[in-house]
Amino acid sequence: MIISMCDKHQTNLERSLSSCRDNVAKFWSMLVEIKTAASVGKDAAAEEEDAMRKEKDAAAEEEDAIRKEKDAVAAAEDNDPAAEENDTPAEEEDAAADEKDAATKEKDVTSAAAAAMAAAKQEADNMAA
Repeated sequence: MIISMCDKHQTNLERSLSSCRDNVAKFWSMLVEIKTAASVGKDAAAEEEDAMRKEKDAAAEEEDAIRKEKDAVAAAEDNDPAAEENDTPAEEEDAAADEKDAATKEKDVTSAAAAAMAAAKQEADNMAA
């Protein structure tokens, strides 16, 4: 009887041990899956970060190229006497046009004043008569 009880306990222990082995194996495979998923997630995040960094670098390079082009144009204008000579007649033309506009405005004001004086004189003559 004692031997049969021991055999039952041994059988129960073997089943429990087998069940524990199965649970440990499942847990282990689940950990491997989690690690793999985390690794894939980290890789995806790293790739996304790299893509964003590349976009920022490309934008910075484009801005640098534009800045260099503007600097080159400004330097060429500063160092090109012909360009300055070309600018001088245009500036003179602008000044002449401004003077002409001012003279026209002055003439208009003078004409308006003369017309106002003539109208006032006419009105004074009409009142006197």
